[in-house]
Amino acid sequence: MAEATGSPDDVLRNWDLNYRRNRYLTHLDHCQLRRRAEDLFANAVHLNPAVKPLRDPAAKELFTLLEEVAEEMRLRYGREVGGAVFLNSVQPWISCDVNLLNKAINAVREFKTKNRLKPDQILVKYGQAEHINEICPKGSIRVCPASSYDDPSLNAAIEDKELRRYIQPTTELKFEVIDEATGQVNGELPAIGNRLELGSGTDYYACCFSSVLEEGLFVDFDYDACLVIQNPSVFLRTLYEAFRRLHPDWIFVHGPVCYFDPVNPPYFDDPFAVWRYKHFRYSYQREYRLVWLPPRPIEKIEENLFLDLPDIPGDLSVVQLDGV
Repeated sequence: MAEATGSPDDVLRNWDLNYRRNRYLTHLDHCQLRRRAEDLFANAVHLNPAVKPLRDPAAKELFTLLEEVAEEMRLRYGREVGGAVFLNSVQPWISCDVNLLNKAINAVREFKTKNRLKPDQILVKYGQAEHINEICPKGSIRVCPASSYDDPSLNAAIEDKELRRYIQPTTELKFEVIDEATGQVNGELPAIGNRLELGSGTDYYACCFSSVLEEGLFVDFDYDACLVIQNPSVFLRTLYEAFRRLHPDWIFVHGPVCYFDPVNPPYFDDPFAVWRYKHFRYSYQREYRLVWLPPRPIEKIEENLFLDLPDIPGDLSVVQLDGV
């Protein structure tokens, strides 16, 4: 794709022209297009206000995708109804509590003033103050079954079908049938619908962190506190040892979540390791995930697990919002 340059109007025209050459959203219905726009807006509101959208690569990609949704709507319904009317009607899928946001802004500003945080070298555990205080100073942390997040009563920023992921590429999706004896392609199967789901094959325990301390995450999660970990390697080692004392044969894996666009899916190194991947609607959360996999598949884990941390690692700080 050619680099778009010139005035903002020129850039938008270039984006629209490039999209018309490859209308990769034609297989999405109206509701799916609206949800895609809402997901993009949810990420846009978390951009640093100082970021220049046409110069920052991540912001530019985000606004390019949003403009491509608008252009698809214009091509379907006309320039006025499909463009400005559509975009003006789209709202982020998470409401903003302004009072909570202001308290978070003050608390984060005060903490960052007193502490020199190293970018990409911290982990942050957001939660209710009563639960964060269980971790520090009491030394007890809860890990949850991945299946427990598939709960409509949860906050929209938390609820997710963690045991399943789906991709929704163009209608050109094809499935090859592989002969087990020869390893050769032996025909094709047609796609049914426009979604392909990937399942993990087992439930597992998960503990979720973020790699950023950001005011907006308090609002999205509807939490009033967080734990800032400035020496993650020591903390992760402590959690690993605590879980191993209870289940020595479980496999511990951890790392940053890989966010993907279902319409433009990447190559999945291991498509069944769904714990590694999340829909891009959550990408602003910058999640770092700890996962414990059972030695044998478990359809559903019924209970949370509480890990005792006899030696609380250093470099832990609690940030609590005042008056919440």
